[in-house]
Amino acid sequence: MAKTAVYLPLAKFQSTLLPLPRPGSTQSHLMPRARDFTKIAGLRSEKEISRNFAAIVNGKSGKEPKGICPGYKIALSEDRYDLKDEKRLKVDGALYHEDDIPKDGRPRWEKQRLLVEFKRGATQYDPFHDMETTTVMTDDRKEVYGQIGDYVAHAFACQQRTALFLLLVMGTMARMTRWDHSGVIYTDAIDYVENSAALRDLIWGFTLLPPEKQGFDLTASVISTDTDDYNLMDDVALPQETDLPFDEGSPVPARATGEPAPVFAYVREMFAKSLPNDWPRWRLLVPTPAGPRTFLVGKPVFQAPGPIGRCTRGYVALDPDSKRFVWLKDTWRPNYRGVDPEGNVLQKLRDLHARNVPTFVCHGDLDGQDTQSPQFFQPTKRTKRQKLAHNATVPSTSLPFVSEGAALFGVQRAKDGKVECIESAFDDGEDVRLRHLRHYRLVVAEVGLPLQDFTCGRELVSVIRDCIRAHSDAATSDAKMLHRDISIGNILILPTTETREDRSSRVVRRGMLTDWELAKPLCDDSSQESQRQPERTGTWQFISAFSLDNPAVPMKIEDDLESFFHVTLYVAVRYMRHNCGGVNFFLTDFFDSYSTKADGKYYCGSTKRITLTRGQISLTGNDELSFEDKDGTPHWLDTMLSDMLSWFQARYLLLTKSAHAKRPRPSQMVPAPDPQRLGMEEKAKNISTHVETLKLLDELLGVPWPTDDKIGDQLLEGSTLTSAAAIAEVEVADELPDQAAALAPKRVLLAAEENGGTERPTKRRAQGKAVLQAAEEEIAPTKRTRRHGGYVRQRGNGRGGGKLTRARKK
Repeated sequence: MAKTAVYLPLAKFQSTLLPLPRPGSTQSHLMPRARDFTKIAGLRSEKEISRNFAAIVNGKSGKEPKGICPGYKIALSEDRYDLKDEKRLKVDGALYHEDDIPKDGRPRWEKQRLLVEFKRGATQYDPFHDMETTTVMTDDRKEVYGQIGDYVAHAFACQQRTALFLLLVMGTMARMTRWDHSGVIYTDAIDYVENSAALRDLIWGFTLLPPEKQGFDLTASVISTDTDDYNLMDDVALPQETDLPFDEGSPVPARATGEPAPVFAYVREMFAKSLPNDWPRWRLLVPTPAGPRTFLVGKPVFQAPGPIGRCTRGYVALDPDSKRFVWLKDTWRPNYRGVDPEGNVLQKLRDLHARNVPTFVCHGDLDGQDTQSPQFFQPTKRTKRQKLAHNATVPSTSLPFVSEGAALFGVQRAKDGKVECIESAFDDGEDVRLRHLRHYRLVVAEVGLPLQDFTCGRELVSVIRDCIRAHSDAATSDAKMLHRDISIGNILILPTTETREDRSSRVVRRGMLTDWELAKPLCDDSSQESQRQPERTGTWQFISAFSLDNPAVPMKIEDDLESFFHVTLYVAVRYMRHNCGGVNFFLTDFFDSYSTKADGKYYCGSTKRITLTRGQISLTGNDELSFEDKDGTPHWLDTMLSDMLSWFQARYLLLTKSAHAKRPRPSQMVPAPDPQRLGMEEKAKNISTHVETLKLLDELLGVPWPTDDKIGDQLLEGSTLTSAAAIAEVEVADELPDQAAALAPKRVLLAAEENGGTERPTKRRAQGKAVLQAAEEEIAPTKRTRRHGGYVRQRGNGRGGGKLTRARKK
């Protein structure tokens, strides 16, 4: 994922982001006097620094009864965590409005205005110091960067924000930073003991900002407990007698004419679980051509990790007008010419009667809510030598098990002093750019179940078949759209009702293909493909081997069909009965592994590539993966995977032959037909369209299947493999995570076996150690040292190897 930061000189940062009153104005006469911070110069511990700093700023030190930020106070919380915070984060302090100051020494994340983090020393723990001269950050600074990224991410998660300011105090030095979902803008390090007026100007300037300039989202408003909307949410969360079961084949009672459609019980249960007493409820506005619509939400069912990237949230929302539940997706979408919002794609697909896609309700960009960091960013170009050095020392970090908050950087300072930019460790082109993101909300009618909730192998294949139909309708209709991000998080199970010939109604569970945010028109050839965004995206585990090895080549139908194959294989091996004894190792080796070349970039892992070229899914030794019934009878899933694999094998053998073809002798310029090649070409044609794949699945679903072939999750606790939830989180790719990601089972990582996963050893998700890594828009694993949950993992081979040691406490 992209690691992005922008330097602004202090004066530019102040005038642009924290403007002071015009000299001579009435407000300028209210400017507080600069304070004396001399006593901090001799302090060595963080607690001494923080307590004295807060006392001086708040006006409780010496002869100064008033602080430098009237109406606000710094409250410290370095020793205690918020009791409702599962991650137990203890930010050193924060600036609060005087009405919201906590009295118990714990952070109130939902009320913080500006975060404050303290470190001893000067440059030793300054993560921005390295950005001026090198692409590699020291371990100490890297850990601090990950730490403040944790805090920023959690503050974003607990509030409705567009941006967040953080003051980093390092001994007698300080930097002001401003974070949004494209990156972080940072100032020079100032010596506030020598230049206390500069610090005064930064803090006072912040307090003068209106709420939207402080980073608050004014399209979201808190629902008070004494309002009708609050009571309505409580009422509709209660189970109703009319709620429908969601098991396949369950009878559905007849409805009287005009009676509203009943709600599936799981939808109401999800909404009820999103209303904990310790979480605020919100009114969210969604702009529409007819005017804004309001939806009521509680805690997000899904929250993408990290402060940088699309940062998608998914809610089971209530439409207060119709009293119906809907799915609301709140995200930051790439704002580039030619990139359609997902809602436009869904409307187009529905107009063309595409099956098994979400039903569009409404959508809209939130006016004025664009990320600002790209505005101060100046694209740069690197020499070939710089790119090779950068790629060799800065591995990509978009796999979800990567929790490296301290990103590695390459920085180039503009001579005019206007801007300094961070290079992306992930770009393939010449230009280094920040992504311009715009706040966007989409509402669809359906609330689905995750793919992992399939009941048996037949239902798994049926859901996959339904989603391939959706993919076919999109690719072969006038829309000619390719999804480009087939993954476990974008394939949902949707219970619906179906009326039979005898007029009785039953529950039918179908597949629904969601998250069309990355969809692009199919190209006849690569020359028609134009880069619409600075980076390409996807979900590493399920991308075709060809696309992983050839990221610059536009995807084709064959690539997405291969992604469906990989999703089926992943879910089947994880949840169904088979002969694979080492599920953890197999899934890690097949889906998470990677290879490198001399250019330092990451490509498809050897296991996935070998499987596709050999046409066989091999286990340890000479065994071949097979699924089976209780009595050992061969499973129909073997037939499906084997037939599809033979088609992919033909494709890759043809690609290999073409890549290694040599120029023939003049006498052989018109070679005789090669029967073997003709046979491979015929097989490869089966995946150039959807016809043969759908024919195969329809045929297999027409015969009896076992009903007890799902045996539960075989991914062991302490596994080094990426969890299904984490896989969905990077779909935005970034992510973009959709409904299923919220419902996927979560792993508990054991500290002794942790592999840089997205969860801490104590069940806590390491949301922010990803910091700038959490952009979601890029795809590739890591191979570098990381600190995570108090431990340091030295990875050496991409398969869980490496030594785990205790990290130093700062």
